[in-house]
Amino acid sequence: MPCQNLNLIPLYVAIGVSVMLAGVSLWKKVLTVPATAVAVVVLIAVSLFTGYAGLVAFSVSFLGAGIIGLIKKDLRREREKGLYTHVGARGVVQVLVNSLPALIFGLIYFLSGCVAFLYASCVAVTAGFSDSAASDIGILSKGKVISIVTFKQAPRGISGGVSLLGTVAGVVASLIVAVCAFLTPEVEVDGIWIIAVGGVIGMLVDSILGATLQRGYKCTVCGAFTERLNHCDAPTEQVKGLKFIDNNAVNFLSQLIAGAISLLFFI
Repeated sequence: MPCQNLNLIPLYVAIGVSVMLAGVSLWKKVLTVPATAVAVVVLIAVSLFTGYAGLVAFSVSFLGAGIIGLIKKDLRREREKGLYTHVGARGVVQVLVNSLPALIFGLIYFLSGCVAFLYASCVAVTAGFSDSAASDIGILSKGKVISIVTFKQAPRGISGGVSLLGTVAGVVASLIVAVCAFLTPEVEVDGIWIIAVGGVIGMLVDSILGATLQRGYKCTVCGAFTERLNHCDAPTEQVKGLKFIDNNAVNFLSQLIAGAISLLFFI
């Protein structure tokens, strides 16, 4: 029957947890004030749809991303300078694109009772955290960065570029979320590998889409690759990808695809 998974206890817990996370977010300037408000609503909604599993997956991913963001923050800021369209505290759009896939799968689980969609929701969250960990740790790597598509050496921080350190960080991030989700009553032991593998798949899909479909530009002054429309106070030239596919679109699509692929584990 519809809404058969309704359990208000995780919802009450989510309200308390969301207040705590909102305080941490504003204190450490991880999210803007509007984005923090949206994140609170998302956390409460996903807890309503998926119970403790979604609450834990989102909370662990949020805290994990925040902690990783503090590692060598100045060095990361220096290497990201001039490369990405958006740096610093995340905004409303970024919060939404990184939570909508999980909310969609969670809502379907809430309405249908099909447990496959519960796992798909957790996978979508895990994929986002795995990719975030891989990007934030990978850009600090001293090792070689290669394109996931051409296997040729690529600039550090470029979408679609992968490093050994970043990849390991993404795998570890997926495992952490999977193990923590297993501690909830909704996730069985098989859920550990489903969520972990699904998260890694999402990370790889994100890299593939970033290397192929995501728009990229070249500075007409210094020749540096960037995701910005302007660099060195001059307009940049698009050299790859589709004009309407940016990093936000890639994040949304990769998480949606990862969750959809996880559904195949139940066939």
